[in-house]
Amino acid sequence: MKNILNKKINFLILSFFLFLFPVLTAKADGTATTGISGNSSVYVGKTIDVVLYVNSVSGANGGLAAFGGNISYSTDKLELVKTTSLAPFTVELAGNKLGGFGANTIKGKQNVMKFTFKAKATGNATISYSGSKQPDADAKYVNISSSRKTINITNPPSTNNNLSSLSVSNGSINFNKNTTNYNISVDTNVTSIKISATAEDKGASVSGTGTKNLGYGNNKFSIIVTAPSGDKKTYIIMVNRKDNRSSNNKLSSLSVDGVELSPKFNSNTKNYTVYVPFSMFEFSRFPFIITESLAVPTTLLTALDVSNKVCTFAVVSVTEIICPTNPASAITGIPTSTPSFLPMFITIMLL
Repeated sequence: MKNILNKKINFLILSFFLFLFPVLTAKADGTATTGISGNSSVYVGKTIDVVLYVNSVSGANGGLAAFGGNISYSTDKLELVKTTSLAPFTVELAGNKLGGFGANTIKGKQNVMKFTFKAKATGNATISYSGSKQPDADAKYVNISSSRKTINITNPPSTNNNLSSLSVSNGSINFNKNTTNYNISVDTNVTSIKISATAEDKGASVSGTGTKNLGYGNNKFSIIVTAPSGDKKTYIIMVNRKDNRSSNNKLSSLSVDGVELSPKFNSNTKNYTVYVPFSMFEFSRFPFIITESLAVPTTLLTALDVSNKVCTFAVVSVTEIICPTNPASAITGIPTSTPSFLPMFITIMLL
């Protein structure tokens, strides 16, 4: 109560000084311009700060020794929350009257007071300052200009980031806008799927829809909804494509033309040796056929270069060939008179 009484006494003294001062002064010979700064738009329910400031002072000896005037605003759209003095002396607002003075002066550009408003309704709201005559340091008048600011108040953007519908071309979804994860299964012959979605809010955007290719097993697709406010929500569809492909990678038969495999072919045996008379190699290249069926198609191995010793064809690799072109010089212990029917061994290893 005492604090309120002191404020009232101070304001009465301030009012006496500010509004009777013109009677004691002969003429105004200085000017000061003002402005109101701050954002020009705000959402309903949000607060906005604007600042009344002196832009320039001219013809005032020693600067402005006091500041005063009237403040008005659109009360149907704005609610004044608080004020903060920013001048070199204390400036207060009582009702719509603004005033303050002190030993320090305003000599140039200077913030005077910050006003914090809360937006109540949509539309254009105005904040106005009506200037007055105030003394400079020599007690001469300074005309302070008026200023005005318009603020556009709008409803905040929608935060609705829900889908109103979500569907796929193959399979079904029990859609609920509050459910963000879905699992569906499709047959092995389904190679693609089309995802369709609609946002609940017409101003929201949706990404991640359209035709999607499917691999075998699980395929994850994300549908992102972005509300006008920028808020995002992600819906996830997990599509499982069944994999009925055979995992059988065994041969049903294996043979080398003109020779026998050792041991005999067995689908679980991977290594074989064949015995080939040397007389079959009249040239440095030996054509032969490895016959495969079912899981692996028949492969014709021709022009096998004996000198290279290693040749790989399809699933069959010739890893060892003991058949020197000149047996006498290449095999230790074999005399030069060795006949040309020396045998050779070919080891075949299935990859």
